[in-house]
Amino acid sequence: MDLPNQARKDSQGICFLGKVKFREFVQRHIGEMEGMLLEAETGDYLGTHHGFWFYTIGQRQGLRLSGGLWYVVEKDVQNNVVFVSRNYYSLDKRRRTFRVGSLNWFSDSGPSDNERLKCKVP
Repeated sequence: MDLPNQARKDSQGICFLGKVKFREFVQRHIGEMEGMLLEAETGDYLGTHHGFWFYTIGQRQGLRLSGGLWYVVEKDVQNNVVFVSRNYYSLDKRRRTFRVGSLNWFSDSGPSDNERLKCKVP
């Protein structure tokens, strides 16, 4: 499909925030709640965080953990626990296919029923 935004650079934030930083916006509107940072493989306690909502799966920046690169690999939203690992390999996490349904198209018509589409998932 020839979408007008297909060549546009990815956004790393929320478009309506303007110059407000994402963390500041979330902190102001949701607040903070201390939770545990645990190593995914062992369950070892590594420290605390200020709310699972500040983290995304695959995130590497801002974890403030020593011992090399750490990645967010899972979140327990019920218990406010963030699981991290040094063994996160994004190539292992890749999907080659997605099944979707009930889409809303902002153009006059969507793709045909059997048309293959490409998507980019950050």
